[in-house]
Amino acid sequence: MTKIEKFISKLVPKERAIAAHLIERITLLDLKGLDMKKLTDMDGLYRVKKGDIRIKFYIIEKSGQIIDIDRKNDNTY
Repeated sequence: MTKIEKFISKLVPKERAIAAHLIERITLLDLKGLDMKKLTDMDGLYRVKKGDIRIKFYIIEKSGQIIDIDRKNDNTY
């Protein structure tokens, strides 16, 4: 089980649905209307946030490659 799968499995059903929807949209690069920001520390790295959920991803060729998902906290981007 990957870190992302483990994180999603610990979410309540409503949050799990939100995370799954965001992951699907990011993977398909359907980013219009999302709270998305390019992160300055690395080239091509972005984050999407919805509520307390934060997803970091790269845009590689014609798809989004998710690298991390986490809850907002003091150490979260």
